[in-house]
Amino acid sequence: MLLVEDVVPDQIIARKLIEKSGHRVDVAANGYEAVQAVKSRPDAYDLVFMDIRMPEMDGLTATREIRKLEAGTRHQPIVALTANAFDEDVKQCMEAGIDDFAARPIYKEKIDKILQGYVSLAG
Repeated sequence: MLLVEDVVPDQIIARKLIEKSGHRVDVAANGYEAVQAVKSRPDAYDLVFMDIRMPEMDGLTATREIRKLEAGTRHQPIVALTANAFDEDVKQCMEAGIDDFAARPIYKEKIDKILQGYVSLAG
């Protein structure tokens, strides 16, 4: 898994929740780092958890860049993690190419449900 999150306490919480579900997690602190991680290891991540509002490069821009990298290759599942759960926010996420949307706060049950939808239990 790749967790893209700029707030350190949120990184720690989300990482622990994902790891408790039996998955290894790499962390990127912004969208630029996320694009570089996916670019350098295109088959490494079963799923990307993408914060939307970040400095340097936001999650929507990062998702668009990741989608450009996919041309003719495997589709990288991306799930938005954000506090903004308004219809317009969800619409912007989907237009950017995000596959799914999870509003904060994030709990283990929510993480498990997302993982079940995208990743095998062997993860």
